[in-house]
Amino acid sequence: MKTRTWIVLADAASARLYEAAGPRGNWALVAELAKALEDGLLKEAYERLILVAPSAFLGLLQSELSDRVRGRIAALVDKDYLHLDQRQARERLEAQLHAT
Repeated sequence: MKTRTWIVLADAASARLYEAAGPRGNWALVAELAKALEDGLLKEAYERLILVAPSAFLGLLQSELSDRVRGRIAALVDKDYLHLDQRQARERLEAQLHAT
C-alpha cells in the first residue's frame, strides 16, 4: 500500500497544504491548516506529515496542532519554500530530505 504524505509549506503570514502523489510525484493543493490537518487525519487521508517553515514559525505551528497530528510528523524542515512555485518547492524539499 502506498503511504500518503501531506506537506505543509508555511511562514508567519500564510500556508499551503499539499498531498504528495508518490515519492517523486506531483503535489496537489489540499487546503489550509490546523483544522484541515485534524480533519484529514480523522478521514485517514494521510499517514505522514512534513512541515516546512522558517524556524520561528515551526514552533508556533506545532503548538497549534493536536497531539494526534503531531504524532504523524515525519519531518520538520527549517526552510521558507512558500514563495517558490510547486515544482521548485518539491525539488528543493526532495533534495533536503534526501540529504539528511
